[in-house]
Amino acid sequence: MNAGDRVQVVYGTNTGKTGQVWFVRHDGRLLVSIDGISTSDGLRSYSPTQVKALAAPTPTPPPPTGTIVESKTFGTLVPTNNTTYRNCSIGWINPPATAQNIRIEGGKVGGFDLCGTNLVFKNVEIGNLTDVHPAIAGPGITRNLLIEDCVIHDVRRTNSDEHTEGLQFGACDGATIRRTRFYNNAVFNTFLRCWDNRGIQNITFEDCDFGPTHDVTPTSRGVYAARVAGDDEANTGGKIPTNVIFLRCKRPRDQGISIDQAAKNRGCKDIDPIVV
Repeated sequence: MNAGDRVQVVYGTNTGKTGQVWFVRHDGRLLVSIDGISTSDGLRSYSPTQVKALAAPTPTPPPPTGTIVESKTFGTLVPTNNTTYRNCSIGWINPPATAQNIRIEGGKVGGFDLCGTNLVFKNVEIGNLTDVHPAIAGPGITRNLLIEDCVIHDVRRTNSDEHTEGLQFGACDGATIRRTRFYNNAVFNTFLRCWDNRGIQNITFEDCDFGPTHDVTPTSRGVYAARVAGDDEANTGGKIPTNVIFLRCKRPRDQGISIDQAAKNRGCKDIDPIVV
C-alpha cells in the first residue's frame, strides 16, 4: 500500500468510509490517516491535512544546469533560462512569465517580483529595502519555488500608507521555504493574500525562524510574525489561499501567525509551532 492509495475502513467507528490513505513516521510514531478521518499519536490529534503535510516529500532542488554566472553585479536582472547565478550582487530580479530553471546561489539580492517555473534561492541574503518588498506575484504564476537556508531582513516602510513585508505571496502554486530566517521586517515577515484569480496554493514554510516584526519605525512593534489572509475573497477574484502549511516554525511569544478562518477552511495550518 502506498500513500495516496484509495482504501476502505473495515473495522471500528468509521467502518465503510473510503478515502486516500496517508502515513508518515513523526516523532518516533507512525501516523496513518484517511481523508476525512483524524488520527492520533497518543498525545495529540492530527487532521488528514496535517498528516499529508508531514508526509509530503521534501523537494530536492535540481542540480545546476546550463550556464553558470559567478560573482557579477546587476542593478536589475532579467534572468536567462537554465542559468545559475552564483555569489552575485543583484539589486532586483524581474523574470518574465516564461522564466524556468533559474538558481540563485549565495550572494545578495535586494528584492524581486517572481514568476516562472523551477526557481531556487539557496544561501542568499535578501532585503535591505524601503517602501517596496520582495513579491511572488509577477506576470503569470510561480510554480515549484524553493527558498532554502536564506535570510530575509530589514524590509521597511516609512509611513503607514505603505504595505511591505519580508516576503509577499500574491500568485503561486507550489513553494517550499525551508530553514530561512526572517527579521526586522514591516509589517509582517511574510504575507499571503491572493492578488487575483491566479490564487495561492500548496505553500510550505518548514523550520523557518520568524523574528520580531516592526511597524513604521524599528522601535514600533508589529502585530504578527506572519499572516495568511482569506476573509476578503470578494476583492481577490474569489480566490483564497489553500494548503498553506507552517511546520515547526519559530516565532516570538507576542507575535503569532495569523490565519483567517476562510483560509483555515481550505487547509491552511500552523503545525508544531515553536514559541520563544
